[in-house]
Amino acid sequence: MTAQLIASGIENMQIQYGVTTTGGTRFYNASDVAAADWASVSAVRIWLLSRSTTAEPGLTNTSTYTIGDQTVTVNDAFQRQVFPLVVQLRN
Repeated sequence: MTAQLIASGIENMQIQYGVTTTGGTRFYNASDVAAADWASVSAVRIWLLSRSTTAEPGLTNTSTYTIGDQTVTVNDAFQRQVFPLVVQLRN
C-alpha cells in the first residue's frame, strides 16, 4: 500500500464497524470483526482529524485528540478539529 492524498487537511481517519446482535450494536475495528459477523454490520463510525494547512503564528497546540481507539497528541502550531460521524447501513 502507498499513501495517497484523498482530501487536503485530513491528518487522520479512523473507522469502526457496528455489529448488531440480539444484545445491541457494538463497534469494532475491522481486524476485530469475525468473518461470520460481517453480514451483521449495520453501521460505520468514522472519525476525521482535520488540520489547518499552515501553522498559525503564536499558537501552541499541545492537545490530545481521541479518534476511535487511538489517541493523537500534538505539539505544534496547527489548529485541528475532530469530526465524528455514524452512518447506518442497510443490509
